[in-house]
Order: sequence, then structure tokens, then C-alpha cells
Amino acid sequence: KVSKFAIFKNAANAVIGKQGVGDSSPKKQMTHNLANVAIAAMAHRKVNSQEAQQSNTEQAFIGELPGTIWHAVKYADHCDHEKRKQAHESWKAVAAETSKVCLLGNLGETPLHQAVLFSNNNKSSTYWIVKELWEKYEEL
Repeated sequence: KVSKFAIFKNAANAVIGKQGVGDSSPKKQMTHNLANVAIAAMAHRKVNSQEAQQSNTEQAFIGELPGTIWHAVKYADHCDHEKRKQAHESWKAVAAETSKVCLLGNLGETPLHQAVLFSNNNKSSTYWIVKELWEKYEEL
């Protein structure tokens, strides 16, 4: 399977090769510069995509670690009673120290942002952790 990056690079090189005869042709030089910029941008995007995927994996992992704000947020509104109970225990472990609550995740998200995303859409849901984070931690 050929990547989109390889296809684009080959197409750009083919266009560059068809422009003018000498290296000094302004049209050829401009095309060459634009192609290099586009190739660099695609390479950067590919790296950022891989980094983002790695960050997502790491964020998912730390949400499983009891005693962290990320664990409290992930399971605060979970449908499983035992997981909700564990979330309350994690909350108790971190709530007293602002430095353990006011963190940024791997992709720049706050615990409040994660809490809103993980909150159950159920009418019986209390959204307790969203309320706690919103009311007690202005920094978020």
C-alpha cells in the first residue's frame, strides 16, 4: 500500500520535473518551493497525528489509575456502581490538593473538560464531579 504522502511527493516531483529546462526558471523554482513546503507540511501532519495517537493512548491509560483526578473524572458518572465508588475514592484522594486537580491532560484538556465529556447523558445522573470542579476550582 502506498501512502498519501508518497503519492503527493511523487506527483510534486513530477510537476517539478516538467517545469522549464534550467534550474533557474522562476516558474520551476516557485513550484519547487511550494512543493517542498507542502511536503514538509504533510510530514509534520503525519508526525503530529502519530503524537496525538500516542497521547490519546497515554490519556486512556492514566484514566485507569486509581487515586488520580483522571480516574475520578472517567468513572464519576459511570453506570457501574463499583466504578462510581472507586471514582469517589479517587476524588477524595486528590480533591484537597489543587495541584492534583488543576492539571492538563496530554492533549491540553482540563479535568473539567474530561468530566463533561464523560458525564452520562442520563436524566438520573447527578454530574456531581462537574459541579465540584466548576464550583471549587476557578483555574479550570
